[in-house]
Amino acid sequence: MRQVTMHVIRKVAIVSLALLLGSARAGQLPAPVAALVETADAFGPFRFGMAVEDAVAIAPGFDWYEDREPGYRQRRVVTAESGWHLGERTYDVILAPGYHGAYELQLRHTHESDVAESCSDAALALAVEFERRFGELTGPSLDSGQAGELIDVGKGSSVTMRPFVGNLPGATGWFTRRGPTRTQPWRVAVSGDFSRDENGSPPTCKVLGTLAREGEVPREAWLDVAQAPIAHAPSAAVLHHSLDAWLQPHARSRVRELAELSAAGVEVILDCAVRRDTGAVWDCRTTDDDRGGRRVASPLESVVRQRLQHLRFEARAIDSRDPAPLRAKVPMRVAPADRLAPGPVPPTLRPLREIAWAVRPSGMDLERAYPREALRNEIEAVVSASCRLQADLSAVCVDAVVTPAGDAEHTHMFALAAYGVLTKFRARDVLRDGVTAAAGEWFKGSVTFRLGN
Repeated sequence: MRQVTMHVIRKVAIVSLALLLGSARAGQLPAPVAALVETADAFGPFRFGMAVEDAVAIAPGFDWYEDREPGYRQRRVVTAESGWHLGERTYDVILAPGYHGAYELQLRHTHESDVAESCSDAALALAVEFERRFGELTGPSLDSGQAGELIDVGKGSSVTMRPFVGNLPGATGWFTRRGPTRTQPWRVAVSGDFSRDENGSPPTCKVLGTLAREGEVPREAWLDVAQAPIAHAPSAAVLHHSLDAWLQPHARSRVRELAELSAAGVEVILDCAVRRDTGAVWDCRTTDDDRGGRRVASPLESVVRQRLQHLRFEARAIDSRDPAPLRAKVPMRVAPADRLAPGPVPPTLRPLREIAWAVRPSGMDLERAYPREALRNEIEAVVSASCRLQADLSAVCVDAVVTPAGDAEHTHMFALAAYGVLTKFRARDVLRDGVTAAAGEWFKGSVTFRLGN
């Protein structure tokens, strides 16, 4: 390996003196390019931090292609093929503006070769050029304990690169880097990767040089609720049954409270976190800016919290890769009309199996609904209820019967839990017979709360 290293030293010294900036079409570049090449972070006409539009405008003669990665809404990654030369080697220039000031500029060179040393030569040549521009590079330590190689290229310059062994047979590589400093805010890295394709393709060398700057991620970003499409809103059953806990047997005064609300109801605004990947809301807190300027009573706040568990914004409208925590001020109105009157229960109810279900509660839903007090005391129960499908095909249930029977508190506890599970059901438009419309139909709902082994 030492003989190979000496061979590399001689070639790197020559290459470092033969730096050529610009593209194969250098004659087509405008005059401002001459000013760019004097700075350390400029490669041909391209400079670190340059806007994508400016890069394309300043060098229209290059072959450009754009990659918009899935999940990104604001990030554009553009590549100028053969945008920069270092000696005899040509590099693609990749510009990738990130979020909140983050930026990445990459230089990528690929060639076929049967000899690994040609790949180490290319990686070392780029590392030496980077060191000339950005200061000393030091290869990171490896778990394998392999030592880096200190390569003297003259005039006090040195590059330390760490060799490593790839996962594929015959694969090897070299890596070096340097973190940001007070005068240079970017992270610098150079790597070389030599590999042989198991499918018989020619051995390939890939060399990558990277300048990267981290963005200043804000503590939080805000979703514009007025413009954000809703993928899933609380159903009629959720609006109805969210009031069950509020209207407990020992708090009948709240029935009057609800009736005394104006027909328009009251709007509560909660400050909630929004999951960027799913659009679901969570970690909701009371705000002081609810319309009307009144402090929200805790029982009413509990009603709204329960409803917001069923609210989900359209995830495709949210940039899932943005690292800033996303929050939203979500309004939710509580009105007397939310409490539905399902009507008289008919003497005969359809069995659950006759309903064609579009959505069913999961085992996790049942586990979460299990009353905590019942779990602590190892109490099991079966709850049956009479349920009616609403216009939105959710199920509003009444007349819960708990078996084995208990006192009023016991019955209410399991009834609430069962209603919560039954609100997760959503029927299809027609029953299983393929003819009868589902909306308005009554059925017998049943939820079993059993302890695990």
